[in-house]
Amino acid sequence: MTLTQAQAQAQAQALTLTPTLPLPLPLPLPLTLTLTLTSGGRSAGVLVFEFGRGTFADNDIHDNRGWNVEVRRNSCPTFERNKVHGGHPGGFYCHGDGDEGDEGYCLPTLDHNEVYANAKAAMRVYDYGKPTVTANRIYDGRRAGAY
Repeated sequence: MTLTQAQAQAQAQALTLTPTLPLPLPLPLPLTLTLTLTSGGRSAGVLVFEFGRGTFADNDIHDNRGWNVEVRRNSCPTFERNKVHGGHPGGFYCHGDGDEGDEGYCLPTLDHNEVYANAKAAMRVYDYGKPTVTANRIYDGRRAGAY
């Protein structure tokens, strides 16, 4: 699937994709991704890093070998109304990699997600991770809800 800038704007900045990866580049910004299914990945189901942004809304992200969602340094994506379950380590992993300055912080927004039945923590925040977590439903995990 290839989108021109004009087509992306005509779609009101929303992009719906089937799980055929890799995604075409460059992607229009700001970007909203709705992936109908993200599962069975060899590592993270969704990985956002190095100044990654965008909105991931209404997705079913599950059963990946790594974290279902991993957000690394310098990134500030938004995840809203997603179902995140069956991750082998867990649901969301947020970690930075930097000094006391903002250059290494990880600043995702997690809003109204359903996070359940993950092997370890539903959410893990580590090393300069500073997520905003609002109204998420966390249940049926095998270990900690938040770590």
